[in-house]
Amino acid sequence: MFKRHDVILIGVILLIGAGFLFWRHISNDTAGEVIAEITSEHGVYILSLDDAGIFYLESLPNVVFKILNNEIAFVESDCPDQICVHSGFVGRTGQAVACLPNRVLLLIIASDSDAVDM
Repeated sequence: MFKRHDVILIGVILLIGAGFLFWRHISNDTAGEVIAEITSEHGVYILSLDDAGIFYLESLPNVVFKILNNEIAFVESDCPDQICVHSGFVGRTGQAVACLPNRVLLLIIASDSDAVDM
């Protein structure tokens, strides 16, 4: 069914994939402080994920965020579908959650400009 070269090719592809996942895990752990950037039509807000608590934008009091264990999540929103709330907590560099009806984007970034941003 499979020839010898097919098995070698599949093995190489699997090794490359495993190496990429390992590199991504290592680079994210050494990225420095991770922060949340919340963008709305009213401005950009920066939050440190080290500060646990509840946060909301004064311009959008019906959109509430919660920071816990260096992760952040939408916990309340007045949007009809609640996709942002059901997305749960995010805390890894490069993760994003959006609330389209309220035009709010939550993006996790590294505060260190030399860090890998994925």
